[in-house]
Amino acid sequence: MIRTIICISILASIVTLSAQKLDAQWIHTNGPEGGSVDCLARSDTILFAGTDHGIFRSTNNGATWVAANTGIPPNTAVSSIALSGTNLFAGTRGNGMFLSKNYGTTWASINYGLTNSYVGILAVSGTNLFATTNDGIFLTTNYGSTWTSVNTGLQYLHFSGLVVSGRNIVAGTNAGPGIYLSTNNGTNWTLVKPSLTIVALCIADTYVVAGISGGGVLVSSDNGSNWTDEIPCPGSYFTAFASTDAGLIGATETRDIYLSTNGASTWTLISSINSYVYTLFVHGTNLFAGTDGGGVFLSNNNGTSWAAINTGLTYSHVWTLAASGTDLFLGTDVGTFRSTDNGDNWTPISAGLPTTATPILVVSGSDLFAAAYGVGVYRSTDNGSNWTPVNTGLTNVTLTALAASGRRLLAGTEHGVFLSTNAGETWTASLITGLITSIYDVAIIGSTLFVCTSRTGLVYRSTDDGTTWTAVNAGLACNNVNTCVTSEAGLFVGTDNGVFLSTDSGTSWTTASNGLSSTARSEVTAFAVSGSNLFAGTYYDGVYFSTNNGSSWTAFSTGLTGNIVQALAVIDTNIFAGIRNGGVCRRPLSDMVTDVGGKPKQIPTLSALEQNYPNPFNPKTVITYHLSSRSSVLLKVYDMLGREIVTLVHGEKPGGVYSVTLDGSNLASGVYFYKLQTGSFVDTKKLLLLR
Repeated sequence: MIRTIICISILASIVTLSAQKLDAQWIHTNGPEGGSVDCLARSDTILFAGTDHGIFRSTNNGATWVAANTGIPPNTAVSSIALSGTNLFAGTRGNGMFLSKNYGTTWASINYGLTNSYVGILAVSGTNLFATTNDGIFLTTNYGSTWTSVNTGLQYLHFSGLVVSGRNIVAGTNAGPGIYLSTNNGTNWTLVKPSLTIVALCIADTYVVAGISGGGVLVSSDNGSNWTDEIPCPGSYFTAFASTDAGLIGATETRDIYLSTNGASTWTLISSINSYVYTLFVHGTNLFAGTDGGGVFLSNNNGTSWAAINTGLTYSHVWTLAASGTDLFLGTDVGTFRSTDNGDNWTPISAGLPTTATPILVVSGSDLFAAAYGVGVYRSTDNGSNWTPVNTGLTNVTLTALAASGRRLLAGTEHGVFLSTNAGETWTASLITGLITSIYDVAIIGSTLFVCTSRTGLVYRSTDDGTTWTAVNAGLACNNVNTCVTSEAGLFVGTDNGVFLSTDSGTSWTTASNGLSSTARSEVTAFAVSGSNLFAGTYYDGVYFSTNNGSSWTAFSTGLTGNIVQALAVIDTNIFAGIRNGGVCRRPLSDMVTDVGGKPKQIPTLSALEQNYPNPFNPKTVITYHLSSRSSVLLKVYDMLGREIVTLVHGEKPGGVYSVTLDGSNLASGVYFYKLQTGSFVDTKKLLLLR
């Protein structure tokens, strides 16, 4: 009996371990805070936010948020929330309508009669609920039990605004025709203001206001039957409105906040928000703003000043990632952040950076550089605690790309390339003859410079510090080159037609997209390298990895908070993915390197020590070693005099292939040796650090 119990226990442990391995997936890190908030609503004391990752609920006026998605599929984008009595309705992009009768604790699908699951806007009129979809407008009179199409008179079925004014329903389209009016609960519609693209609709006291894409405003004082001529809008077009005690508040496409106290006739600039505003919502003296990437903002003084209220909202829009030692840096729509604990906690590090900047981040030695469109390049020598502009000679600050190697920097702008040889202290313009398009990415590989562009030229190469450039595109069958990276196999580029590899510094290219889906091939956006392993982020199809230099690719996106991957970075044993409106996700490298599709990588038959890559290097290089069986491992680095510099590995490990990163940021240029001891196996190799 005891033996049986022991066997069962061992078997259970094996099953548990196997299940854990098979269920390996990405983990959403704890921040940074923010995200895309499309809609806001309130029921009694509870505030609701609809995001690209479901519904969040706050019981303390937005101070903290908790997910409230039971019954809604994971990562469902919620486009609208509406209240009718004690019923809470949510419209989603792709999963139709949901109803909660317990303040969002649980949700039930209510789609009977709804022929399109892409819901845009909800509007309540008494016991009637209207919903715009890609198939037009639908009506329910029984709290979502059944839906009926109400499109008679509509020549266009895609809407950007829907409001109830008195007994009338007013609908604005996202392209001409314009504004429709129904006076009989949607039974019939009449086009009352044609040939307009409506961006926002709002009920303000006794009038209806409409923002149009051309930048103007229209006003109706008779519930949408008649409209004024276009009233000029300050700056760009309005994206959202809200009626407050102080007057009508409007948010513009340029992120500015305006106030009108005379029915939208004139406007006064009162503040700005560092994010595009999707929605404005008023409750008492509180004005809330839902934004693209910045989460929720609160104003207690009618829009004069704002404060982010995002604790618990951890799905920010991540644009870039950079790694230095154990530090992870990222740039978002609302600032720059640093994590020293694999994403468990994040610290803002934007002091000295322009508040409107969404930076490109690169690390070179002990320097951290941030480049942002419209503001130029900044440098930090203390891991982002403080920043200093380094723009002397940088005559064009429309930065789109940045690369660093030692003290050399290469910057790509909308109108050319700039090179710095002294860590950004001074810059020199470098002319690429015939370049007429934006630069998407740049790279410094040894003494060679590369520039990736769109449409004309695609990839340019310079071997003389930017004095002359040559287009190197033989075999490169694509329209846009988005990103590039070097590995032990050569130079890889991610394009709108998959991945291409060059083994001769760009002189010729071959396709390396086997295993990428057609969706993934349409937009490869990011790369990361760990030893002999290559990772690719895509637009709309998550992350792929290759263990054979791009000969084949395997998808590994389970658990990602979104499929639009903007950035990738590797720190020690983890890979990180920056997701558009999805924050940062983390996954152990061992999941991919030793577990591909549920099949473990073979144990090497012999122990071995590989040559480090890259070599020469600055400031980091990867050392890979093989263990034929479980062994005690000691891997150390020595200088030319035999003095120990650092211990990279010390401990017992099972058989397998391992990679470790040597960071030479604090080492002088020169020759070093690394020595592996494992059982009876001993090997030493030379590496070269060049500043």
